[in-house]
Amino acid sequence: AEQDVWNVFLYDHAKSVLFDHELFSNKKERSLIPIPRLMDNRSNVNLVDPPEHRKRRALLSQAFTPRSLKEWEPRIQNIVDELVTDIESTEAVDIVQKMAIPLPVIVIADLLGVPSKDREQIKTWSDILFLPYNKESYDDIGQQKAQAMKEFYEYLYPIVLEKRMNPVDDIISDLTKAELDGEQLTDAEVVMSSIGLLGAGNETTTTLISNIFYSMLFDQPGIYQELRSDLSLVPKMIEEVLRFRFPATMDRKVEQDTNIFGHEMKKGQVIVAWI
Repeated sequence: AEQDVWNVFLYDHAKSVLFDHELFSNKKERSLIPIPRLMDNRSNVNLVDPPEHRKRRALLSQAFTPRSLKEWEPRIQNIVDELVTDIESTEAVDIVQKMAIPLPVIVIADLLGVPSKDREQIKTWSDILFLPYNKESYDDIGQQKAQAMKEFYEYLYPIVLEKRMNPVDDIISDLTKAELDGEQLTDAEVVMSSIGLLGAGNETTTTLISNIFYSMLFDQPGIYQELRSDLSLVPKMIEEVLRFRFPATMDRKVEQDTNIFGHEMKKGQVIVAWI
């Protein structure tokens, strides 16, 4: 109540919140996604509704074709294999430090096409950009985010310029070539898209991998042995972890007064769908 926020938990309610953009809009001044809103451009798919959302998503999706996904698979497999090899010789392992944290940032840095030597710096920027806000240190966190965004932007901009002139097989190159209605993304928009992809893929995937192991160890002890004896169960297990210990929630703004869920919701309030 203090924050003027509603929460919905039932499947049908969550689905209504996410799909009825006339009643629950993604255009909002404050958001659970704690990344600074420095640039409102076509690279930002987070704070818009259809049909604009579909248009922006179509532009970005040109970097994620089935062909490119298939080609990336062995690259990702090699990274996983290296991390697992490092783990194999140890008696006990901190799976968060050794797998959940490094895997996403290494994969995304590789696919985007940024130098591997800069992974730790990229991880630092990304972590700052996705720090949750809190009342006590709101301004301080805001300043940290602005500084990280500035440094990250200045780091990526020359990389984008280089790849536009000399494209190679990576996502930044693909984004410089992507077209919609005869228009390409500007260099600034490619930079912001890259920051968004690095941040979003990094945080959520680290949380998912951590949650998978937590679920196997504490929620369902013994399930790990079952999975080892039948690897075909692994995809179902991942889906179930996504359902049970989801790595993110989605928020929308109430667009008009409504009692669709049996309570009086007022225009301008925030509603969170627990997915």
